[in-house]
Amino acid sequence: MAKFTGWKKRYSYLDDYKKGIDGKYVYYGRHYIFCGDSRELRIYKWTLGITDILLTALFVIGGLMDGGAIWRAWYVVIPFALEVVALFMLIWKSFSLLLEKIPVKAYMYKRTVPWFKPLAWILIIICLLSLIATLVCMLVLPGEIKTQGSILYMVIKFLSAAVAGAFLWRIGKSRWELDPSEEMK
Repeated sequence: MAKFTGWKKRYSYLDDYKKGIDGKYVYYGRHYIFCGDSRELRIYKWTLGITDILLTALFVIGGLMDGGAIWRAWYVVIPFALEVVALFMLIWKSFSLLLEKIPVKAYMYKRTVPWFKPLAWILIIICLLSLIATLVCMLVLPGEIKTQGSILYMVIKFLSAAVAGAFLWRIGKSRWELDPSEEMK
């Protein structure tokens, strides 16, 4: 693999593609394999998909809650907006990995798998911050808040943090390593 610096480093994985006999490009780089049997790999993939669906559903339901003035408080809206970004990144990386064949190309592995744990931690922190911000908003603006909607929103944020924590626990048990059958390239 080429040792580029700067902007060329981003596209250095293209050096691992060579033209085959039929004229199509073939990947000759390293691959990562999942350490476990096919059942564990299926559970890993299902975990990615179900987590994405659950977190998205909880996010949408939380956004539809009528909490009154909580949506006018900047300290409630900012964690909500940050959750959109973190959730989008998690979904993008999950589906990129799900669409990839096993063994996974090295550059695709580096773009997806190492990001799952940090994104799960970020989602946990953002959901808990959103929960705390809603509680503060309920204490600061008691007359303008719809209590039932705000409490449901806090429950949904707690459930989102719990789902992200379960995802972190499940993904943390999984391991990937370079394919040992390939010689050093």
